Amino acid sequence: FPVTIGRLYLGHRPVRGLRGTGVLRHRSHRQNHNGVLMKGIFLDIDGVINDHYNIRYNRRNGEFQPLDKRMVHMLSIIIDECPDVKIIISSTWRKLYTGEEFIKIFEDAGWSIPKSVLIGATPSGSGWRGHEIAHWLSTNPLEKFVILDDDLDVHKDHADNFMWINPDIGFTMAHMRNIIDYFNGDEKLKPVVYNSAREQRVQEPKHIPCTYHGRAQEHYKWD
Repeated sequence: FPVTIGRLYLGHRPVRGLRGTGVLRHRSHRQNHNGVLMKGIFLDIDGVINDHYNIRYNRRNGEFQPLDKRMVHMLSIIIDECPDVKIIISSTWRKLYTGEEFIKIFEDAGWSIPKSVLIGATPSGSGWRGHEIAHWLSTNPLEKFVILDDDLDVHKDHADNFMWINPDIGFTMAHMRNIIDYFNGDEKLKPVVYNSAREQRVQEPKHIPCTYHGRAQEHYKWD
């Protein structure tokens, strides 16, 4: 089994764009310390944990806020509720930032993501994300996994693991709830479909209920 220490693991070899991370250790690619196969989220970024409206707003106003804090917080709740779930970066951002830089980006968005959670990134080469994810899984089998993406270039074998994110809306509480339910026992991943941002705003509250993850201090409201 190939080992890469000090770089994000990308299939069979490290890629120059993700250098010097110190995130990974040999057995953490596929198993936890009890030897049990882990669960994973293949994470796209643009259109998933930021939405197109925020991207356009930031560019128009000369600001750079790469991640939506509310969406990042919901992602962190998944990890809190499902501690054996790890994150694999499938976004093209993996070509731009090191593992340490990713951790800093998440911290700037309000989440001190543990290094043990961010375990790797998909390999580059094919140009098709479905193949890149399939290649990563061929050497890193997971018990369960979810693919979050605003594009539809998913491998046919992973259709049941794919959760499409509307890039005009981004990651929502409905996505969060369905993913937690799937990792914690549901046999199938339930899709979430919002046809518009207006529909999403009507159906979802503007706060994340603290009772969902049992931490009242994180009962945030978002203006």
